[in-house]
Amino acid sequence: MRAWRGALLALLPFVAIFFGLRACAAGSPRRWLAELQPFDPALAVALDEEELLALASDAEWARREGRAALAFRRALEEREPELFPGGRGRRLVVVGFQGGERLRAYAGERVRVDPKTLGAFHDGARGAIFLPQDAERAVLRHEIVHFAMAQGSSPGERLSPWMGEGIAQYFETVEPGDRSGLASSLRVRLNAVAGAYDPDELLELQEYERFVGAEGARNYAAALLLTGFLLDRKPRAAFLAYLEKERSAEPPARVAAFRALFRRDEASFRRELATYCAGG
Repeated sequence: MRAWRGALLALLPFVAIFFGLRACAAGSPRRWLAELQPFDPALAVALDEEELLALASDAEWARREGRAALAFRRALEEREPELFPGGRGRRLVVVGFQGGERLRAYAGERVRVDPKTLGAFHDGARGAIFLPQDAERAVLRHEIVHFAMAQGSSPGERLSPWMGEGIAQYFETVEPGDRSGLASSLRVRLNAVAGAYDPDELLELQEYERFVGAEGARNYAAALLLTGFLLDRKPRAAFLAYLEKERSAEPPARVAAFRALFRRDEASFRRELATYCAGG
């Protein structure tokens, strides 16, 4: 009897820790609601699972889009493991606001850009994506790509704006594991927006605020064309080697690595890029 009581007393601290952790996990949705409801009072928890927390005023939307987001994240990590290694496996939080105005009010100073132009955003440190409930599925996919990229990154790591946004845009339309690449019709439309851009402009444009500024539409189109060209036409090993430089090197070294890995200064690079952008 005395031995049994001793064993029980020895276990009590571990039991307390276990239930304490469970209590903290159970409190997470409440903390999110306390933070979010001042901006959208109708927000509620629709899904509270191990891998997914989904909140919205429309429970059906939250369940549908939350599960779609989780499935897409898994597809990225399973079919494109070199690009999306998974990393910490943090739970995904999906928040759907009733319209863009509430989203932008919540964004406030939480984002690096003018919230007036914001359509959706993600918080990599907290594993959360925020979007209005009327957003298209491509917007959800875009933010999930950012989330998945952040899972395999070191704290504070930041890709060049063109690469981060280029990869996110690429997988808006290209299914993970599909090597057919960007459709020629899409490349033609993007080319009309980007115009005669010089890739060096993107390589040297490291300030995110400038990237999304007055020339934002052009920069986004050019970033997708350049990223698509590298993924669709260049060896995947070269792209992965450059991605590693993006994750570990300062901007000047990134530019040098790009020029060396893709032979940027050769005439053949310019010809191939121009043909690709034109839909060829």
